[in-house]
Amino acid sequence: MNMRILSAILCSGVLFASPVWADVTVTADFTDGNYDTDFVDAFHGIAGGGWTTPWVENYNTTLYTATNTVLLSGDPSNQGVNDVRFAAAREHGGIDLLAPRTIEFTFRLDEDVTGTGSTFTDYQDRYMIFDSYGGANTASARATWSIFGYADTGTYCPEGRQMEWTFCSGTNHEIGNMDGATFADTNVPLVGGAIYNFSITLDTIAERWNASVSTTIDSVVYSYDSTTDYPTGMGWRNAYVAGNWLYFSSRTYGADDVRAFSVDGVSVVGAGPPGDMDTVVARFDDGNSDVAVDGYPGVRGNGWNTAWQYGASTGASATDGFPTVLATSPLKPGEPSGNYLQVDNTHTSDASYAGVRRHYKAYDHGIDWTKNHTVQFSVRIDEDLSVYFNDVDDRYQFSGEESGYNSSEGSAWLVSCFGGYDDIVASLEDVGVWVFYDGGRDGGVRDATRNVESDIAVAQGVVYDFTIVIDPETQSYVATVSNGTDEFTTGTLGWWTNATEIGGYLLFDTRAGGGVDEYNPEHRMFSLDDVVITQLPSSDIPGDADGDGYVDADDAAILAANWGTASGATWAMGDFTGEGAVNAADAAIMAANWNPDPGSESAAVPEPGMLVLCWLGLAMLAIRRRR
Repeated sequence: MNMRILSAILCSGVLFASPVWADVTVTADFTDGNYDTDFVDAFHGIAGGGWTTPWVENYNTTLYTATNTVLLSGDPSNQGVNDVRFAAAREHGGIDLLAPRTIEFTFRLDEDVTGTGSTFTDYQDRYMIFDSYGGANTASARATWSIFGYADTGTYCPEGRQMEWTFCSGTNHEIGNMDGATFADTNVPLVGGAIYNFSITLDTIAERWNASVSTTIDSVVYSYDSTTDYPTGMGWRNAYVAGNWLYFSSRTYGADDVRAFSVDGVSVVGAGPPGDMDTVVARFDDGNSDVAVDGYPGVRGNGWNTAWQYGASTGASATDGFPTVLATSPLKPGEPSGNYLQVDNTHTSDASYAGVRRHYKAYDHGIDWTKNHTVQFSVRIDEDLSVYFNDVDDRYQFSGEESGYNSSEGSAWLVSCFGGYDDIVASLEDVGVWVFYDGGRDGGVRDATRNVESDIAVAQGVVYDFTIVIDPETQSYVATVSNGTDEFTTGTLGWWTNATEIGGYLLFDTRAGGGVDEYNPEHRMFSLDDVVITQLPSSDIPGDADGDGYVDADDAAILAANWGTASGATWAMGDFTGEGAVNAADAAIMAANWNPDPGSESAAVPEPGMLVLCWLGLAMLAIRRRR
């Protein structure tokens, strides 16, 4: 009977389809969830399903419910300054930040912006709607998209854009300044009491966005779609990943001014997390392709969300532009490719940093970065450390980082080597050796007492193999480093970041200090190879391909999608016999261990007639493939 059940499931409409990640919707329509974590809404005090935080009140914002909307107003009279911002923000979860997504909401102006006595008159008087990465609370910081409503022209608001909604097309800078010349001319006026429908679409691969806004005022329909003027999309404000915070905010000029608006129907639709691969590799041997698993220089490879990227602060740069793929002096001679990536950074200012990064939070395929996985890599130091490596800011640092810029409090795991010591390096024992950081999971200031030194000395020409076992559910990791002779393994260490999920960037960066300037530059040089991210099944249950503890329709769909694979198959593809193939033997194992979640649809037993039809479908599939 178990085989019959399995056959029915395999033939039930998912049999010939490749696994596709379903869209996930995170909503806030303010109809339920008041202090209740069971609802997706949870608008005011408790984070509900799909939201990482409840709504956050910034500055002197008053946030309360009114007829199933959220009304925000500000009374800045006690601020004593003429430039006051108000904002309400919320961080959404359950959506892959690297995935394209759509954000929709309804916005109503609850202020008479045109009537007699209106205080909405100055350039500083404005409404601002934007996203932000990491919770920065101004539209000029880490926003990727931003929408403005200015009362008057000014620095960033050119003539013709005042008293209407306008979209900011950015320049994709790391932290981009606005250019008023790129502001969209929507001709959708700002009118008190008007209800505006907004829709924002994010292309996270091209780092572009588009938006539309519409309203009806006195029976006249006003609407604008940015694709009319920006057919390829508007630019992001910065080069960070798309923001995880939604901000609805306003700004005043007069000390007694009040801004007021309402928000409803917030919806974020995007892809859920990945999980259809168990190995992601970068060995720099085959990657100039979007098919090969590597994809090293400029093309996304399987399992990676981005290609390798180079980033540097002011006063640092790569000597020859982008780091170079070489084969002249392989880290481990005798390996098939011998290729490796060499990074040569020139530092001309103190505490400058530079490095390479790559993001593995792929939304369409990849490992499941929300669960336990292992990151491995090999590094060789190519710098003569006896010459200029003598200051605490002289560092090699490797980390799993949320932004991909400068190993810092945004890191989950972190390994460093320091040339000197001060307040963040406790003693000489931590200098010149690999040091791991046992973070407090709070994103706080680096604490020298939390350094875990390995006794593995860092020297020129030595190859170091690192293994980082990451547990996102407990925000912890265990690390091992080996120089081929000696090995050191940490205990369980805490993440540095206060984030609840892995950042996803692998970051390999360097720093320099101690009197560095353009006349006395320093070089940090290292080589990188064999970057491997793996995720073994989290369950030993035969037939449980996705490792969720059940043998059910999801596992059957995986097996069906890989049916007939003759070699190279893995457990996650449905090879439960370990022979590298997916065939009837694996189907038999799955059937013998059939154990669906009692609450799932796959727990039901199909009708006998359907079983017969499904057996015939499976047989016909096998015959066609043999032919």
